[in-house]
Amino acid sequence: MADALRAVLATREERSRRETSLVSMLDLASATMDDLQALHNLADLVGGVAYAVCWQSRARGNVAGELMQWLGDALTDVETAANDEARRRCPTTACDRETRLEMLARPVIQNGDPDETAAFARELLAHAEAERAGR
Repeated sequence: MADALRAVLATREERSRRETSLVSMLDLASATMDDLQALHNLADLVGGVAYAVCWQSRARGNVAGELMQWLGDALTDVETAANDEARRRCPTTACDRETRLEMLARPVIQNGDPDETAAFARELLAHAEAERAGR
């Protein structure tokens, strides 16, 4: 009976650990555009390192590799969430508008959706016009 209880608790603990989300720990709605960009860039950098460690022989197929895979996946989720938050925003300053466009450029281009690319191009053109008008 005790062994069965330990097995159930270990399974629950394992499931809970896997379901822990870094994104849910962050208040992205309150972050400034600069904070979102910094978070996005840092998550990309550290996530890339975590994925690279997964492929090293000392981490392949063991708990260290699993941790690095989880960390890479979690940071990819953070990166995506920062982009999603930036996409939802309607910036009010030229600086925020520029930061938002910088964050969204690569994902828009990489996803290959012509409609999204056209919408982004219109937004970029509107930014250029606002910059021109502000001179």
